[in-house]
Amino acid sequence: MARQPGTKANGDPFDNRTIEAVWEKGHTDSQFFTFRKDMWGASMSRSKYGLTERWRWEIDHIKPVSQGGTDDLSNLQPLHWENNRPKADNWPNWECKIKNRSPCTIRYCTRPLRSLALWILRSGKPYNGDIENV
Repeated sequence: MARQPGTKANGDPFDNRTIEAVWEKGHTDSQFFTFRKDMWGASMSRSKYGLTERWRWEIDHIKPVSQGGTDDLSNLQPLHWENNRPKADNWPNWECKIKNRSPCTIRYCTRPLRSLALWILRSGKPYNGDIENV
């Protein structure tokens, strides 16, 4: 059976300490403090680790396990799941799917959130992800 994406070399899940250490390697977002960006600029939400939702991210082995990559922190990075899946074992010859996606790209907002997204984009104010206190 194939190893699931976002798991250790032996197929086990990563522990919380490793998850947090890898998350900290993501590029900070100056406007959205609960988000980070992967190496291609795709936005990821800390709370979406391991979920199948928007802004989801996984722990990626920079050098794939199938090519001798290890679980050492130096070989791990946070990667948006839509960038991690096409990467798979294709490293170093792969292209990311998502680049520079902002957390409030209207294309990805659900219909009730479109007006909120427009307000955020037009206001130029930082948005922390809290819909209740906008």
